[in-house]
Amino acid sequence: MIATLETRMARFVVAYIAPLQRHILTFWRWWSKELVALLPISMQQAIATSNERLFVQVSGTNLVVFQGSIERMQELAQFPLDASDSALPDIQAHTRQVVLLLPPDRILDTTVTLPAATEENLREVLAFEMDQLTPFTVDQVYYGFDIVDRSGARGTIDLRLLVSPRSAVDELLSALQRIGLGPSVVSAKADSARLHDINLLPRNYAQKARAATQWLNTGLAVTALVLLMAVIAIPLLQKRQQVAELEPQVTAAMEAAQEGSRLKRNIELIATGSAELVARKNARPTTIAIIDDMSRILPDNTWLSRLDIAGDEIQIQGQSEAAASLIGLIEESPNFENARFRSPVTQVPQTDSERFHLSANWSTPE
Repeated sequence: MIATLETRMARFVVAYIAPLQRHILTFWRWWSKELVALLPISMQQAIATSNERLFVQVSGTNLVVFQGSIERMQELAQFPLDASDSALPDIQAHTRQVVLLLPPDRILDTTVTLPAATEENLREVLAFEMDQLTPFTVDQVYYGFDIVDRSGARGTIDLRLLVSPRSAVDELLSALQRIGLGPSVVSAKADSARLHDINLLPRNYAQKARAATQWLNTGLAVTALVLLMAVIAIPLLQKRQQVAELEPQVTAAMEAAQEGSRLKRNIELIATGSAELVARKNARPTTIAIIDDMSRILPDNTWLSRLDIAGDEIQIQGQSEAAASLIGLIEESPNFENARFRSPVTQVPQTDSERFHLSANWSTPE
């Protein structure tokens, strides 16, 4: 039950909280710009400086370093790809993050449509389907994505997928590390004044150092989001607690039901076995019935010295003045069948009697 609630909660977050979070973030960005525009010029310049980033682009065999924003970038320096000494420690210390902009010829930009149910694990789904969506396998590329549309009617989501060969990106990352720059974002320009909101670096590569104002803005947004989620989650958590309290009782009832079912099966097995034993016993003739029937069948000039019963087979040994006629007499009885001599009939010396040894099967009438 708890696992079911957690699954429903995860689906609720994907379907409602994630889109709401995106709208809140978009509104917050717009509102922040409007608030900044009302501040004095000196404060606006201070905030703009704290939000500036370093952009690194590839130009031939050189790395070109810019500072500023995507709309206004000021070139600081150029370095060969094989440079080994650090030259920008002070500039990097005053920037919010370092962004590596990949050239268009090193980026595969495509749109992908997937079922809406995959939104919960998009990165894993894209990794699994990478060789179907691109000419590469997942271990050959860095990739990032952004959701551009959701269709409830079709039950799908549309993604913008950016892919770059891992070898090309690793070469640039190594070159930047040699000159003391550690990029936290690898992306590309969407157009001349806009950057793709997609980071190709895996999460464990991200090393973002935010300024105090950025931390304040993020903190306020996170606080509002936490309060909103708390309003939604508290009733669910209360239900979950109630389920947790009832779970031991349900478990005890299930164990009792299982024990009852086990006892019922044992009783049925015992009853079935008893019925089989009774049926077998009733199907087999009693020794008294066999002796009684033999006494009525055999003539007066015949006597038995041995009678053996094994299953449904009866063997008799003895002497008779008409041993040859015994087979016919036994076969005439409805209780015996398949009468036959087990050994040749022999004459008893100095008498008219013959020794015989024959067998027959007990026939149970239907």
